[in-house]
Amino acid sequence: AQDLMFLAENLEVDLSFNKIERISLAQAEKYALNRRYAKNNTIIIANNPIVCDCDIYDLLRYREGRMNQSVRNHFHLEMEDLICDNPNWLKGRSLQELKSQSLTCLLENPGMYDALCPESCECQLRPNEPAYIVNCAHRALTESPVKLRSPRGLLPIELNLTGNYLTKMPVMTHPGYDKISTLILSRNRISQVSLEGLSNNIRNLALDSNNLTKLNSSVLNFLKNSTKLTNLSLEGNPWLCDCNARELLSFIQTARIKIPQLQKVRCALSESLGIFEMTPEDLCPLLTGWVIASCTSIVLLGLIIGGIVALYYRYQAEIYAWLYARQWCLGLITEEELDKDKLYDAFISFSHKDQDFVMEELVPRLEGGEMQMKLCIHSRDWLAGELIPTQIVRSVENSRRTIVILSPNFLESVWAQMEFRTAHTLAITEGRPRVIVILYGDIGPIDQLDPELRAYLAMNTYLVWGERLFWEKLRYSFPHDKQDVMNKGRRRKEKKTVFENQRPTIRIANDKSELIEDTHPNASTPPADTLKTFVSSSSQVNNDVSLNAETTNTVNSNTKMIENCNEVESPNEKIQVKKPQIITTV
Repeated sequence: AQDLMFLAENLEVDLSFNKIERISLAQAEKYALNRRYAKNNTIIIANNPIVCDCDIYDLLRYREGRMNQSVRNHFHLEMEDLICDNPNWLKGRSLQELKSQSLTCLLENPGMYDALCPESCECQLRPNEPAYIVNCAHRALTESPVKLRSPRGLLPIELNLTGNYLTKMPVMTHPGYDKISTLILSRNRISQVSLEGLSNNIRNLALDSNNLTKLNSSVLNFLKNSTKLTNLSLEGNPWLCDCNARELLSFIQTARIKIPQLQKVRCALSESLGIFEMTPEDLCPLLTGWVIASCTSIVLLGLIIGGIVALYYRYQAEIYAWLYARQWCLGLITEEELDKDKLYDAFISFSHKDQDFVMEELVPRLEGGEMQMKLCIHSRDWLAGELIPTQIVRSVENSRRTIVILSPNFLESVWAQMEFRTAHTLAITEGRPRVIVILYGDIGPIDQLDPELRAYLAMNTYLVWGERLFWEKLRYSFPHDKQDVMNKGRRRKEKKTVFENQRPTIRIANDKSELIEDTHPNASTPPADTLKTFVSSSSQVNNDVSLNAETTNTVNSNTKMIENCNEVESPNEKIQVKKPQIITTV
């Protein structure tokens, strides 16, 4: 190519009717890109005895316009009537008939390139999409070549075994077979495809016109999951279409692999319809009734289970109350077994601007004193360098509860709100209360909050920092110890025995009277169960009395707070009941 880079400009050089055999433009693009100005020279090379081997690949690219335009700016080749003089199988052919993309060059002496070519086969090089082509087609072979090697072992191999007498596929463990990218086995007598005959490097596989009747599950899975296979030929085989062919049908209809002549992939006994057009019922008619019966049974079973689940969730509170009243299935209440593998009692989600409040007020009380909890604090317990979303998910999943410090700073923190959503999602998924919200500071009107937070606060209880009995309510929000619940049940039975000859009356004990005020209820709706009061009177107890503190905001002496009671010790005035739990004993 450098011989064509003249220093002068606008020249016309006539080199026709010489004995030029090779015109190599392999370095033409490199030289042209290093020249600053165009030369616009014309070089005539017609009527020279050109050798049409792989060296003319770049000359063909130049003629086809597939070379960088800067080369044409430096010289223009006129090659009309340029005829191949060698090799013999191309002698006399015009250069116009050759295409760079399909050009192959016969290797008469592969040893010079450190390559192997099997006996009775022809081996060629292809410059475009470089490959070593081993052509063993129509050689009456009964076995595939034992060994292959491309030049210096670098190029992929395309092995063509069309039109032979092979009864089984080549074994990919033979030397050099791992380099095969194209395997053509058309028009042989192969009756079975095995995994030993497949390789992860194969891009094109031709199995058409053989004696294949089926492909087993392992082969179909390999073909389906292969990341490199792009073309698969299957037509011309006597495929057996029965119930066992459903996997083949599914593969053909859903495979991302290109299957040429797909309409010609037909059943041996029914050549009028392509397999890809069939349905599972066409392959296995007896299957239809079984499928319908199975589907009907599954649907009915699903409806029954769905109904049971719906009833459970609809009346979950009533079911728990009924079980609790009879001291049955207490494990459903304590969560002790469900959370025994949790690393932390609670993960505290807060804005870093509220860290002083958390570390000075909450953490000492929760980790010390009576509660003795193990807490997860992001500034203390997270691993440095790990992704924040990953640590949020792990902290929530490894904690029995997530305490959310809902403050104005929290509402401005993207990460804090992500922690809330993660905990809320887990709670919804498990169907158990796992989030404890503590309102800290003035967050403004609730109806102006984020929709998810607004919905949560509207439908769930929360605590307010500084309110009465804050720490008692917070302690009650955590899972109850199983033994405590058992003891509670025993105390309740004892209490019922003591009062079984008493008549119930409502009275507020002095040490709990501060929980009832003449003011509007606090914005907090902490997690409370019921308001229960028992006072001795003179006759037999007909039933226990409970007030639901979550749903009752006002109590009037004339309301139906207690049925079957002749006497209520309360004036005829309206009083306000705060939402926290109130338990009054004798």
